[in-house]
This record gives sequence, structure tokens and C-alpha cells, in this order.
Amino acid sequence: MLPYEAHGGAWHICAGGPSLRDEIKKIKKQKGVIVSVNGTHDYLLSKGIKPHYFIMCDAQPHNARFVKRPRKGITYLIAADCDPSVFDNLEGFDCRIWYPMGYDLPVPVEIGGGTTVGLRAINIGYTLGYRHIHLWGFDGCVKKSHHAYPQKENDRDEVQTVRFRGKDYLMTEWQCAQAHNFEELLQQEFDFRLSVHSNGVIKHIGENYAS
Repeated sequence: MLPYEAHGGAWHICAGGPSLRDEIKKIKKQKGVIVSVNGTHDYLLSKGIKPHYFIMCDAQPHNARFVKRPRKGITYLIAADCDPSVFDNLEGFDCRIWYPMGYDLPVPVEIGGGTTVGLRAINIGYTLGYRHIHLWGFDGCVKKSHHAYPQKENDRDEVQTVRFRGKDYLMTEWQCAQAHNFEELLQQEFDFRLSVHSNGVIKHIGENYAS
């Protein structure tokens, strides 16, 4: 994947936080491209939203389940180090490879952004030329549940109270890492407009960030 010229289009990333359940009607009204990650692929389809893109970066084999029901018309952006079963599931579909930062072989573009696919999706959108980036379902914290849909892999995650910029949130270890990565991303001098629509720690950090 090579960098595109900036074109200013809208890139709507739909993460799997609990608030995604309440954002479906708003997402349906948006102009621009809809981006699914991991479990939001099937969730959005079940709500009548066909995403334009799907992004995956986790190399664990069990994540192949997120692409058991691929659809024509969706572009699947899969990290080069994902499990081979992911690529098997996407045979015959529009599947394109991207390379995470620190990949062992020389590649034209490496994508950084942090520990979660949602944050990597921000950098992928920027690389594709999008400059209006919207975050949906980016709670970054546990509310009544950890995701908008069942995701058994996270059911046993330890949850603790964590204070970010003067406010307490219930967070898992991976959510804490994501929050710190988001702060690091905000320190970069990117020429894009970032809109966080979900109430939670990610929106709180964005609204109260000071470099």
C-alpha cells in the first residue's frame, strides 16, 4: 500500500466499544467511507450498514472468525503478519496487504499507530489521503460491557479504575495501552481533523489534550 495524495475525504472508523450500539442511526447518515475493524464487520452488516473497508492487524489465529462471512464490495485491508487462515477466508475477495511498523522485510510503507487495530486504522486512513477522520465506538473503557457485541476473548479481562486527565474510568490493560497510544498520536503534527463521537476516555483525552 503506497501513500495517496491528500483529498480531504471523510474516513469513519467504527470500533467495537459499547457506544456503537447507540451510534448506528448517526453512522447511517454520514457521508464518506465506513471502516469496520474486527467484530464490527459482522455487527455493522447486521444493522444494515455495509462498510467500505475492513481492517485487521492482530496475528492471533482465532481472529480469522471475523472474516468468515466476507462480502463483495468490501475492501479487506489485512496486515501482512495475520494468520494464513485469514487470507484463506478472503480468497476471491478484494484483499490487500499492509505492513505494520517494524516489519522484518523492506516494504514501501509501514503503518504505526499503537497497539489496537482502531488506532492503526487512523494511520491507514491518513495514508490513503483522508483528512477528516471520525471515530465511532471508541469508548476506550468498560461501561456495562467491554464491546457492543459479544466477544468472549475479553470476558475475563481484569478491569480496574484508572484516572485519565482528572476523570476515573473502568479500563482493562489493553484499553490503558490504547489510551496512552492515543495521547502519543495527538503529539504528532498531522494535518487532519479528528472527531471523536463516542463518550469515554478517548473523547475525554481528545477534548482535554494539551501538548
